[in-house]
Amino acid sequence: MIIILVQIFKECNEDQRIKILQELSPTLSDDCLSCFASYPVQTLIDRISNEQEFKLILYPVNDYNKLLYVALDSIGSYTIQKIIERIPSRFREEFNFIFASFIRFICRKKYGIIAVKLFISENKSDAITNQIMKFIEENFMNLALDQYANYLIQ
Repeated sequence: MIIILVQIFKECNEDQRIKILQELSPTLSDDCLSCFASYPVQTLIDRISNEQEFKLILYPVNDYNKLLYVALDSIGSYTIQKIIERIPSRFREEFNFIFASFIRFICRKKYGIIAVKLFISENKSDAITNQIMKFIEENFMNLALDQYANYLIQ
């Protein structure tokens, strides 16, 4: 079933993707956590070609609690990484603000640090970089001794 969904998402046009995303949008943050739905959702993210499609992907996970929950999940983290890679500049500032505000929580988790590292490498905002650097400066020793957070320093 997953392979069929992925193939459908690869072959459908923009209008068809929008209709699919409108149906998926209410449960998307939960779908990101499912081992059966996460890969098809990532495939949809890869195929996004306009802002309307991206809104339908981003808004269900673009609040503090949902984004944090998805980023900490072993499966959901992959979807967050895909969003970080593909997010249009128009949405990046709002997403960056939310994501950066909880780096202190997710950098200490196995799957969270992977998303954090990608977030830092994709970040183009001086304000976000300064926020992250200040957090590292204030928590350097604790981060250095943490099995996952030490990668934030590296």
